[in-house]
Amino acid sequence: LLPHINIKFTSPSLPTQNLTCKNKRLYLVNQQTLDIKCNVTEEIQSVIIWGDGVQAICSLYING
Repeated sequence: LLPHINIKFTSPSLPTQNLTCKNKRLYLVNQQTLDIKCNVTEEIQSVIIWGDGVQAICSLYING
């Protein structure tokens, strides 16, 4: 289920527009850990995560 996670962002400079995860890269570290890397150059206000794998998330770490 982990790879079935999607991500998008909102920015304070574009509040009505969702920004996509540019150049999205998925790294399945092990059966319980998925790293998602995106190239985002805009300031981020919120992160929106959806998909079949969302119910399997027990921890979430965001850095940038």
